[in-house]
Amino acid sequence: MPTNELEDETSPLLPSAPKNMVIETVERDFIMMCFVWSFGMTCILLPMSYASSVFGTSAGSLFLGLDYTSLSVTSLLFAAPFVEYFGPKMSLGISCLALICYLVCFVLAEIAKNEALRYVIMSFGMCLDGAAGTIGWVAQGVYYSRMSFLYHQKEVLHDNHFCFYTQLAKTLSEYYLICYLVIRIGLG
Repeated sequence: MPTNELEDETSPLLPSAPKNMVIETVERDFIMMCFVWSFGMTCILLPMSYASSVFGTSAGSLFLGLDYTSLSVTSLLFAAPFVEYFGPKMSLGISCLALICYLVCFVLAEIAKNEALRYVIMSFGMCLDGAAGTIGWVAQGVYYSRMSFLYHQKEVLHDNHFCFYTQLAKTLSEYYLICYLVIRIGLG
């Protein structure tokens, strides 16, 4: 079921749509992607330090090793074909759901009484985090570039491409920083 959202007839981002409607839709979608992805990435960064404090530094190192191994293998073999098959929007959604499962693994590991079961749950969660994060990053990059292309195609005011793309990158960075600070300060 390969998808090409630039040519999807059900998309509100059709060339036949009025220019201001297309620009508003692209801006809304881009801001929503920035917020959701920034919030999700912030939520998954915080439990990593928690793992080291609860399970000890050697276990924390093991879990981070699993996370980065999963991240590397997924980025080399699976992320691009996954995003190409499902499309960037669906891939972002699947990635966010998998990251929620990763967070649930922390809760389940905390509840589990058996030490071996805790390690199995955390190992699964960290592998899931690496895979989901990688797929999400690739999907976010594809989505970002498509939204930039659509916005630039419909918006004639931006003659300087570099300034235009810099503005979009700035928006993504601002949302990420705001989400991180709010959650980090909120959790103490």
